[in-house]
Amino acid sequence: AQAGAQIIVFPEYGLIGWPNTPYDTTQKAAYAELFEEIPEPTGDIPCLNPSLYSNAPTIVALSCGAMNNNISIVGCMGDIVS
Repeated sequence: AQAGAQIIVFPEYGLIGWPNTPYDTTQKAAYAELFEEIPEPTGDIPCLNPSLYSNAPTIVALSCGAMNNNISIVGCMGDIVS
C-alpha cells in the first residue's frame, strides 16, 4: 500500500502453500487442517467483528490487512462446510 498498491491478489494456494506432491486422498486430512469454515457474507467487516468469525481467523487477518492499509485483498483458500 505504501508503494501505491490498491489491490493485492493472492494466487491459488497463495495462502496455504503449494503441495510438494500430487494431491491425493491420503493428503486430504493434512489439507483439512489448513481450511476454515467461511461464513456467508453478511455485509459486515470481519476485522471489526472478529468474534463472529472465530472459525475463520484467516478471513479476519485478511480483512484487517485490507482495512488497515486501505486496499482490497483477494485470496483463494479451501473451506470447510459443516
